[in-house]
Amino acid sequence: MNKVLKIKKEKSLESTIRKSSINFKDFDQGIDILAFSSAIRAMGLSNRDTQPKKLSNYIRSGYLQIQLICSVILFQLRGDKGVSRDDLYDSICEVFPMTTYSNFRKVLSRGVDSEIFIRTKHEVDSRRTIYSLSDDMVEPIAT
Repeated sequence: MNKVLKIKKEKSLESTIRKSSINFKDFDQGIDILAFSSAIRAMGLSNRDTQPKKLSNYIRSGYLQIQLICSVILFQLRGDKGVSRDDLYDSICEVFPMTTYSNFRKVLSRGVDSEIFIRTKHEVDSRRTIYSLSDDMVEPIAT
């Protein structure tokens, strides 16, 4: 019985926010970011009929950019320090299967240049790059 309670407690919203690698100022801010990211991800997965038909329109309309931000947030809410480029690309392709790797890289690099994302080397494998959300982006997304 105690084991079941412990498992349920570990999977609470509070523990998710606490274990996140994003620096939230408080619990409410963490909930706001979680709700935002989950909603955008769900909309992307469910609204296939309303998505732009041409791949170039994904980029112009901001679909790809906002899904990149939400995917990184969701990886970090899981407790990861960030996400590798390959895992992030796989996550994006679940929502936008027509996304080319070159377009993905172009939008991701613009996110790094704009300081939306922070790019760091993987702690174990220095050949891998990890992307995480900039601390400066938490406040604007939560408001």
